[in-house]
Amino acid sequence: MTIINIKSQTIKILLMKKIFFYILCFSCSVLTYANNISVGEITMVDQDISAGSNNFSNFTYVKFNISWENSWRTDVAPANWDAAWVFVKYRIAGGEWQHAQLNDTGHNLPSNASYYPGFLYPDSSFNINTNPCLGVFLYRSANGSGTFNIDDVKLRWNYGANGVADNDLIEVQVFAIEMVYVPQGAFYLGSGGNETGAFYEYPSTTTPYLVSSESEINVGATNGYLSYSSGVNSGDAQGPIPAEFPKGFDAFYCMKYELSQIQYVDFLNTLNYNQQLSRVSMDGTAVPGISVLYTATAFRNSVVLKTIGYPDSIPASFACDYNHNLIFNEPNDGQWIACNYLSWADIASYLDWAALRPLSELEYEKLSRGTISPVA
Repeated sequence: MTIINIKSQTIKILLMKKIFFYILCFSCSVLTYANNISVGEITMVDQDISAGSNNFSNFTYVKFNISWENSWRTDVAPANWDAAWVFVKYRIAGGEWQHAQLNDTGHNLPSNASYYPGFLYPDSSFNINTNPCLGVFLYRSANGSGTFNIDDVKLRWNYGANGVADNDLIEVQVFAIEMVYVPQGAFYLGSGGNETGAFYEYPSTTTPYLVSSESEINVGATNGYLSYSSGVNSGDAQGPIPAEFPKGFDAFYCMKYELSQIQYVDFLNTLNYNQQLSRVSMDGTAVPGISVLYTATAFRNSVVLKTIGYPDSIPASFACDYNHNLIFNEPNDGQWIACNYLSWADIASYLDWAALRPLSELEYEKLSRGTISPVA
């Protein structure tokens, strides 16, 4: 789902005789052994400085290869596909990692692949300053299944909009997360059974509620309204649900797998020291090899401190070490285990870092049941 088995390769490239890029090439994989999403051969090419020195419109291309196993696209039910959510991080001269602003168009892909841009505000028009493109979904351009290879992908990075000067020395990382496309369509909330806190159409608790558009949904004890019992684990039963809230009728993407432990490690390794302290259990007594999410491997936690950091200067680094032998990220060190002992703040922070958002409860029911009629 993100970077594991990091194969570091440093490359210095002089583009247009002005800008130096210090590039980190990584191998990326998912939390299971099956799909093995990988990104490699990262370079920077075709810099454009025609807008003038250090202009916000200057751009270059981040070029790489990407592949993953067990990919598919089909035009028969469920008429969907899988994809890779790809985004770029950069830092200037050893500074803090930042999120790269991509263009909405102008990315170059081979004929076997297509892309869809992901904006900061997806329902608004693209604007390089106020509504940037934060990543792209890469997917098959035609029906097929099996291992999917996309060579020579070139994403247009508007580095000028990020405040990067033409002669800055920078490092770049490319991240990829496997996703699934959930098509637009009506669906039911609730199963018609008697599970606690289930959705239903008032007044019958065994009548599922049909979501047939993204329009506002009325909630309450009125015939035909969406209803459910209020409670700590079910919600406040208040409404209406506004039109702009994601209800699952419109198409959306969701992560194909749970967040893995190495995926969380990769996130931690792009934070500054103070940010890291907010996302792990660590203090001044921490030593390399200590668990930073939970102390007992009996609870299948493998995230450990790799190197010590220092406040306001050097970030710590993290790795997986399930067997606690201080040899990090070995094949059996728990990288592919779903990451446990995360708080809501941890998850929200990771999603923010990856330019994603949480699923709504309505979207969760849609992707779980699909468009078929519920079974109690």
